[in-house]
Amino acid sequence: MSLFRLKAVKALVLAGIVGGLVVSCNEASSPIVGGTQVVDKSVASSSTKGDELVLAMKNGETNAQLAALAKSVASTLAESNTAKAVHIQAMRKFDGCTNVLWNNLNTDQNLTSALGASGNWTATVARNGAKFNLQANDVQAALEQYSRHYAANAHLYWYNAEKWDGKTSPLVTFVPVLAKGQDIDKMPSEVIAYDAQGKEYIVNEAIAKTRPVIVIAPNERTEMNGQLKQAVAENLNRPRMTSPKGGAQLQNSYMSITSLSFSDAFEGTWFIEHWILGDPEFYAIVTSVPATGGDPAQWGRFNLAGAVPRHLCNGQYFSTSYGAPWNTGFHKSLHWQWFEEDGGAEVELGLSATFKLSDNISISPSFKVKYKIQDNVLSQMTVHYDDVFFPIAPFRTYAMGNPSMILSW
Repeated sequence: MSLFRLKAVKALVLAGIVGGLVVSCNEASSPIVGGTQVVDKSVASSSTKGDELVLAMKNGETNAQLAALAKSVASTLAESNTAKAVHIQAMRKFDGCTNVLWNNLNTDQNLTSALGASGNWTATVARNGAKFNLQANDVQAALEQYSRHYAANAHLYWYNAEKWDGKTSPLVTFVPVLAKGQDIDKMPSEVIAYDAQGKEYIVNEAIAKTRPVIVIAPNERTEMNGQLKQAVAENLNRPRMTSPKGGAQLQNSYMSITSLSFSDAFEGTWFIEHWILGDPEFYAIVTSVPATGGDPAQWGRFNLAGAVPRHLCNGQYFSTSYGAPWNTGFHKSLHWQWFEEDGGAEVELGLSATFKLSDNISISPSFKVKYKIQDNVLSQMTVHYDDVFFPIAPFRTYAMGNPSMILSW
């Protein structure tokens, strides 16, 4: 059993005993839950074992400010009406996940009412930050620097918000500003979280399932003006698609992704999307070659941002609602390259694939597709219209790594 699975099992066993679990970095200051002191020493000592993510969260002036900001947010959310107002916003899932943009909290009427005379959200957090040596002007400066670093809006992500009991004060953590070359998705799962008094806790995903955890994080689903990215907006309103009756459209060529299966890597140090970043944003770049020959060119982009919740990334197949006309007289093969979107500068990825031009002619060119440098590269597969299953089976399964997909046409 891996170290991460062992930690998760221990955490869940303790959670079953006490009904709510928090693990402190300092055994002497461990919390009392139901009259029982709760300490998981293997997790509590992990920060001294070289946990890269825990150490990264303590490194640098910006992360020190973010830590103080997380403590200030935790202190603000200790007031139950304030936490309930934020929870209402999170459960609206404006971008498909339990996220709420920081700036939107300043104009939320429920939250303004809960705060009363104390002011708006940012002003209240800044005021509570005084006890953590966070000056009022540091709050906005830290948020602006954070947004510039990630080229994304700052938001609060409430992990497992659906299970909140409405009473327990959330712990608060943050996605740190990482040094160049570091990738949060390839780091261990433990993070530092803070309570209303500023105490530190080591928290992983298993623990976050038993105690509310809120993450200060960059939002990957909105433009800088706060509007939803087009693909996310489309996915949140996408109707169910099926093949046209009779299956006849451009030579029986209406293609739909009938089912997909993504698998996260919980056993190692690589994740499709680290749990503190919320639900993943998958997309595929589809490339083809004309039947008359020529260079490969992008045929389409299937963007699933906002369409796949994290809990479905466990290897099970689930239905999707994507379809597109496929002129099989012009394109006999489609090459799929899957990614999980995280942003960054644009780079090129070299690929090669075998495309069928006709029943008897195939070519295997090399080509490049453009993606963002921080995006996670998943599997690739080539789909041939006249493969060995046609026309016997209505569905074709392409299980060639992560993800697997079932197509119909």
